[in-house]
Amino acid sequence: MAVNKLMLDGFAEDDYKLIAIHSSIEAYKLAFFLNKTLSIKLEREVYDVDFSHKEGIAYYQLFSYLNENLCCNYYLVSNKYKLNPEEVIVSNGLFPEEGKVNTNLIYEYKSVDFFLKIEDDTDSVSLKKLLININKIQQVVTAYSIEVSTLKSNKNLIFN
Repeated sequence: MAVNKLMLDGFAEDDYKLIAIHSSIEAYKLAFFLNKTLSIKLEREVYDVDFSHKEGIAYYQLFSYLNENLCCNYYLVSNKYKLNPEEVIVSNGLFPEEGKVNTNLIYEYKSVDFFLKIEDDTDSVSLKKLLININKIQQVVTAYSIEVSTLKSNKNLIFN
């Protein structure tokens, strides 16, 4: 009797565009400026993206906008979180660590403050135009696209 196996090792959700944004403003302010500049309606999600690190659990702010007309989804997620001393899991060391511990959602890009993920099934969103408009925002230091296939921690960007 022949046995059929389905291998899902090569299956990955790399069909989205990713923009790295460097900005020192709060996430809600960036969402406001993106809404104004890109004519979208990012709204804060009820639940943040929680991710367990060895130091503790971090909560990354998440904003989303689902455009049903163009069949595309926008997600703005913060990349940095500072664990407070009471949130840090105590190590077995002799001296406990004091102060805040910085964690990142995408550890390959530690200097990036936010990521804008665009899930676009119809390729109706121009990445080039998005980057030009985002870089026009005065509070944004820089924004650039990231090749998703090079990310090792791309599973951290699955929000549903």
